[in-house]
Amino acid sequence: MPMVKEVMTETVIAADSTDNLTDTAKEMKNHDIGDLPVLEGNKLKGVVTDRDIVIRGLAEGKNPENTEVNEIMTSKVISAAPDTDVREGVEQMESHQVKRLFVVENDELKGVVSIGDLARNPQTKDIVDEAQSAIKEEK
Repeated sequence: MPMVKEVMTETVIAADSTDNLTDTAKEMKNHDIGDLPVLEGNKLKGVVTDRDIVIRGLAEGKNPENTEVNEIMTSKVISAAPDTDVREGVEQMESHQVKRLFVVENDELKGVVSIGDLARNPQTKDIVDEAQSAIKEEK
């Protein structure tokens, strides 16, 4: 089984911790994604989802133009080191009910592994169905 660094996507669309909610939502829309890692420089500080923007931002009456992502993001991020075995990474995804695993080394974001990355890789596609059904079952 390969390591996560062998199957991860290195180019990651991310939000800066000081980005406002409007710009962050537009970035999600432009890239058709529902979450973004939140960075300060290259350091991973959290993750923000489209749901966070709606529930913790708009529904709380926050002005999306004046509210920074760091005010509503989730600070606890599910991540793995680059040398983590893919099966172990998938187990983390299953146990935390996430479809993307951030790859971090010394607090710096190095990449992301998604269910899609695993499905496209011949060495890992066998565990994708197992992971997807486990993630759906527990939600």
